[in-house]
Amino acid sequence: MRKQAFIPATVVAVMLAASLSGCAAPAPQQESGAASPAAQEPATAPAPVVSDNASPEEILNAISADFEATEKSIADNLASTKTAAGDSYDTYVANKGAITDWIDSTQTATDELFARTDDNSKRYFRVLAKQAQSDEKADLDKQMKAWYRAVYEDAFRDFYEAVHEDAYSDLFDTYYDGVLADAFDSVSYSEASAEHSAFYRAYSDGTRDLYRSYSDAMSDEYRMYSDVSSAFYKKNYDLNDILGE
Repeated sequence: MRKQAFIPATVVAVMLAASLSGCAAPAPQQESGAASPAAQEPATAPAPVVSDNASPEEILNAISADFEATEKSIADNLASTKTAAGDSYDTYVANKGAITDWIDSTQTATDELFARTDDNSKRYFRVLAKQAQSDEKADLDKQMKAWYRAVYEDAFRDFYEAVHEDAYSDLFDTYYDGVLADAFDSVSYSEASAEHSAFYRAYSDGTRDLYRSYSDAMSDEYRMYSDVSSAFYKKNYDLNDILGE
């Protein structure tokens, strides 16, 4: 199976994760397994800083900006990776470590992004609780729905589409369906098959781990949102137990 279909955010919490670039000039060749040029680049751009005194709107904007910056960084690193791995079989074999480096750095960036999102979402809910204690007219329902739309629905969905549907699909099309498929015409079947299979294993492992992190994060965030919503409905603004503090 070549590509996974995007899983809508509304059903992620109840699904089990399935198990399971561009013709740039090739970089100077290096021994297979050596550190790749792409591996030297930072995995993510600096995360937006959220002030302790930030308003709910500012926190949501920071979360959205963090997702967008991480998506861009992953895409930029993929472009560097494709330059390093090249557009021919020989340059790919010599520099294929760039591919696994990108997969590893993408997973790290994803996990770090989701951890920051969890922290900033907790900050958002605490601010709402504080406002409700001092302002009886605070529209908690509206602000909770704002978080749900901006973070749970939009930010997570757009990130998954950008990384899985765009970046990983680009990688797959360039090498599995492109360079490595063409290699069957230029090298022995056993050699081409071995490289083809090795790429697919790395790709499959990467997309599996990405989906698993995505699914787990979505489940955790929805559970927290649901628990906080329930507490607010009961006019309970002490969120220490819910937020683990």
